[in-house]
Amino acid sequence: MVISSLVYILMRITIDKLFIYVIIIQGDIYSIWILLGEFVKQTRFQIAKKDIIKLFDSLENNVFSYSDISEILSNNIDFWRLPQNTSTKKFISLLEENTFLKSLKFQFPSFSKSLYIWRDGSLNKTLLSIKPNSYFSHYSAMFIHNLTDQIPKTYYLNIEQSPKPRSPNNAILSQEKVDMAFLRPQRLSNNICKMNNYRVCILNGKNHNNLGVISINFDDESISITDIERTLIDIAVRPEYAGGISEVLNAYYNVKGKISLNRIQAYLKQMDFVYPYIQSIGFYLSKSGVYSNQQLSLLKKNPFKIKFYLGHKLSNLKFDKEWNVYYPGNIDL
Repeated sequence: MVISSLVYILMRITIDKLFIYVIIIQGDIYSIWILLGEFVKQTRFQIAKKDIIKLFDSLENNVFSYSDISEILSNNIDFWRLPQNTSTKKFISLLEENTFLKSLKFQFPSFSKSLYIWRDGSLNKTLLSIKPNSYFSHYSAMFIHNLTDQIPKTYYLNIEQSPKPRSPNNAILSQEKVDMAFLRPQRLSNNICKMNNYRVCILNGKNHNNLGVISINFDDESISITDIERTLIDIAVRPEYAGGISEVLNAYYNVKGKISLNRIQAYLKQMDFVYPYIQSIGFYLSKSGVYSNQQLSLLKKNPFKIKFYLGHKLSNLKFDKEWNVYYPGNIDL
């Protein structure tokens, strides 16, 4: 049935972002239901708002993915009496407009990730939610373990690769291979997202089955991070992700003997590196001045056959005979 002609809007009242129209209608029934349908969606959300906030406040986690929000909506849409055709996108929009939810989008060269933070969700938890099974490493782990006085502007997240067999070409190490590799620049991750006042760098490290990865309480929350021994190994292997060789040396000094040399040796055995990073680690430990020669003898059980390097493409090279390793002459020992 069609009633005909025009729709006159006499007044619009705004209450808590809800538009209520007082109208005189002379039109068709279809137009009336479009208007009333939108009105019902808004009022149902407003009616359920307290329950929605209560539920989000009760959740242990306060960082959500799109699928997390979708699952919450699906599980509660009937209880909240929201329209059955309320989409996840629409629900998120209503949450952002009317509650304490805010969104963050991380744009990396190879992928993007949108996350939704409830109230004052922490940055650490948010970053660890970018990729499942990730953990803080390198400079980030140094900072959290109080091994540096610097405040890094880049957060390092490690996500281990799937296990891969070692190439037969790398089974036998020669001095020529080492020289060729370390006289070239280090390959660095470009999987970096730049935010307003910080950067996030995702590393895809070799699979070590999360060796030395622990959960600790930091800023009143549990986070995944490499323990101190694993951190010292990682930064010796990749000093570029730890502020450089001088910062790595400072980290070894700041440990002040509160590590297990047996654990470091056990980790190195399990990590099974091609290159003799035990020589780099021994050099750092020795120059830190914290350990005696007797303590460091544990790392000298096997003869050092390769002249190694603390890093790639070093300048002003000097050589340490004790650990058979080249180091840059501009570092302060």
